[in-house]
Amino acid sequence: MFGTSARIPEAVAPPRFLPDFDNALLSHDDRSRIIAKEHRRLVGRPTLLLDGYAVGSWKLTRDKGAVSLVIEMLKPLSKGDLKAVEVEGLQLLDFIAAGATTKEIRFVG
Repeated sequence: MFGTSARIPEAVAPPRFLPDFDNALLSHDDRSRIIAKEHRRLVGRPTLLLDGYAVGSWKLTRDKGAVSLVIEMLKPLSKGDLKAVEVEGLQLLDFIAAGATTKEIRFVG
């Protein structure tokens, strides 16, 4: 129907690394569709979304020519989800730290 949107339950949103103060988290009056109430401390921080929902936060650390993407998980993820996050994280590192001599992803928490 025109003017309505249907949610496709089997459609999965890929992992996304939102920057700090991203509009997706700041502009919603009801943030419960994106982030659990107990994790609202993430609002304003770089946030990792998986299937459109906050599952962690992230930061970059730099040491000389090495750049690390440190991902703090809010909950355990399946091996498949971790692999998807890793693939997206490597793309983020390629974009942000193109000239780095070493790039790594570390999961904590």
